[in-house]
Amino acid sequence: MFEVMERQCSQCLFSDKKIVSKIRMREILRECEKKGIEFQCHKGTIEGKVICCKGFWDTYKMSNRKLRMAEALKVVRFVGIGE
Repeated sequence: MFEVMERQCSQCLFSDKKIVSKIRMREILRECEKKGIEFQCHKGTIEGKVICCKGFWDTYKMSNRKLRMAEALKVVRFVGIGE
């Protein structure tokens, strides 16, 4: 399954409360685009899980090949983790 956060976390990269600068955010997103990968929710990585960021999913699900494939194959599962 391709897991996606069911909602944005409290420090989502796509929110006003992100923990990185806008410059760093752009760098991160360029790297994701270059590699064709998703941005992982940092709250998930803290718990040792690979979970696509909900903000990334909402913003890039139509333009990111990996996300489009996961949706087309019906392997997307929305999950929640403790804040």
